[in-house]
Amino acid sequence: MNSLGRQVQRAASNPLIRHGLTAGISLGALFLALRGSDLNEVLQVLAQMDWPLLALAVSLEVLTWWFTALRWRRIFAPRPTPGTMRFFWALTVTQLANTILPGKVGILARIWLIGESMGKTATACTVILEKALEAITLVGAFVLLIPFLGNAGWLWSDVLTNTAIVILGLIGVVVVVRWRQPLLRWGQQWRWGRVLAGPLVAALDTLEAARRPAVLLELLGWSAWIWVLTVLRAYVLLQATGIVVPLAAAWLLNVALQVGIRIPALPASIGVFHYAVVVVLTQFAVSESAALSYAVILHVLMFLAPSLVAVGYLWRTGYDWRTWRRTGKPALEKDTYG
Repeated sequence: MNSLGRQVQRAASNPLIRHGLTAGISLGALFLALRGSDLNEVLQVLAQMDWPLLALAVSLEVLTWWFTALRWRRIFAPRPTPGTMRFFWALTVTQLANTILPGKVGILARIWLIGESMGKTATACTVILEKALEAITLVGAFVLLIPFLGNAGWLWSDVLTNTAIVILGLIGVVVVVRWRQPLLRWGQQWRWGRVLAGPLVAALDTLEAARRPAVLLELLGWSAWIWVLTVLRAYVLLQATGIVVPLAAAWLLNVALQVGIRIPALPASIGVFHYAVVVVLTQFAVSESAALSYAVILHVLMFLAPSLVAVGYLWRTGYDWRTWRRTGKPALEKDTYG
């Protein structure tokens, strides 16, 4: 590696530089989202909110989280699992972590909370499979959107990249699961293979769903339903703010946000989230001020609302992660298995 490459590597490994870059991305995107907006118009849109429709959007958001918890629990099948509520709480705590901590570390909270009872390796594999299902759904949603794209073709490269990653990942999963016994026997020849044998078996057992067509189709069906709920929530919230656009706008907005929140940014994707909303809605002749108002409300609904639920849960359990560990087995006995 040449000197320039080493300098780049050292810079990339420096946490101050990394955090500075993510902050710069967020603040730059936030500036772009704010520059064409009129604060008075933003406040006016917020003041004219249709509260019944807002309540309906909140209900759809809760349903989305609930069905996401159901899907996550189903990925563990046929292993016995805690009740769906346990997975729901874990998801809200995950969103809280993503809201207040940098680096999108909420996924670690998921692995820790459910992994205490289901095994951390197995839980990590369910999260990976869930992300693959979401990526497949994103690609399918984008394909259905192509006739309505108009000037939004800028999403092509990101979605195609997601498609390539998903296809390669699924091929890898199927190959590993299909040849699990030869791989395990080969690994037993090495010391590290014997050490990792237990976690590897747990991982392969969890990924077994990837080669069962019926289960995989069921999980994809859950993912499609979750996608529809998020689109309906976005559309109802648009109506609540008085923004009149076709349903395709909410669909495209969902695609853009799924792509946008993957960009390194400050916690809760501040700035990047708002700019993505403004870019999409202005394609449908919505003013930048109205689009920014909607972005603020949607951001609060997606990040702050579940975070407050998680804070309530953590308060009820004593603000102590050890509480989850200490009460894990009693909770399992109380919860419904399936």
